[in-house]
Amino acid sequence: MKKGINIWSFPEGRPILECAKLAKKEGFDGIELSLNESGELGLETTEQETMALRQNIADLGLATGLYWAYWMTSDSEEVRNKAIDI
Repeated sequence: MKKGINIWSFPEGRPILECAKLAKKEGFDGIELSLNESGELGLETTEQETMALRQNIADLGLATGLYWAYWMTSDSEEVRNKAIDI
């Protein structure tokens, strides 16, 4: 079984990559991120910034996800495509 932790488990305002590093250090396999209206991962975050964040987290060996219903690692191509659209 793999275990993950939600970004809301960390103090508000702590950088996402810092949270991901701590999650990895503490033995978690993934971190669930939250898309916000503003901030580091918000509606105004550029695709380039998002992809860089995604790569940095993947480089740590952690899985990521923005939503519970649509995840990038789904066995379903339809679900993966929906996650990409989001």
